[in-house]
This record gives sequence, structure tokens and C-alpha cells, in this order.
Amino acid sequence: MLPYSDEYNKNASGQAFELAFPCENPDEVDAAFHKLIAAGATPIHKPENMPWNQRTALFADPDGNIHEIFADII
Repeated sequence: MLPYSDEYNKNASGQAFELAFPCENPDEVDAAFHKLIAAGATPIHKPENMPWNQRTALFADPDGNIHEIFADII
């Protein structure tokens, strides 16, 4: 199984949950990730196909909250 980022091992600083935003397709995950990073989000885990048949990516907002974007792999 592919490991996620070790960001989950850090002490929490106020984040009690993760928001996950669906994309229409795997290509949109990549495009959205690059757009978010270009706009100032912090990359946590680049887009990657996961064993549960989703393409996912993780990023942090300016407050350090981690969020996911994902799409089902068809």
C-alpha cells in the first residue's frame, strides 16, 4: 500500500476534521491541485491513484487545515 504524507504524524493545531472535495474525474484532481498550489495552498500529498480506486491529493489552506480533493477512477 502506498503511504500518505507524514503530515498526519504532527501534533494537531486546531484541526478536528478534514474536508474532502469531489472532482468530476481524475484529470480534474490534477488541475485543481495545481491551481490551488499556484494560489498559495501548501502541497501535502501530490495527486496519486490510490488502491481504493480514487485519485486523491491533499493540501493545506493558509490556516494549516488539511483538505482532500478526489475523484473515482473509472
